[in-house]
Amino acid sequence: MGYFPAIVVHRVVDLVLPPQATFELACAAEVFGVQQPGLPTLYQFEVCTEP
Repeated sequence: MGYFPAIVVHRVVDLVLPPQATFELACAAEVFGVQQPGLPTLYQFEVCTEP
């Protein structure tokens, strides 16, 4: 990978419970879920809900 040696991918899970404000979910998704071209993947982002 060249410039970024020994990268550890961190797992981030957003727990969504009612009532959930969509703004906070969108902020977490934007920070942790968007892959930037040319940069290594640092986070694995998932959303979890109750059944």
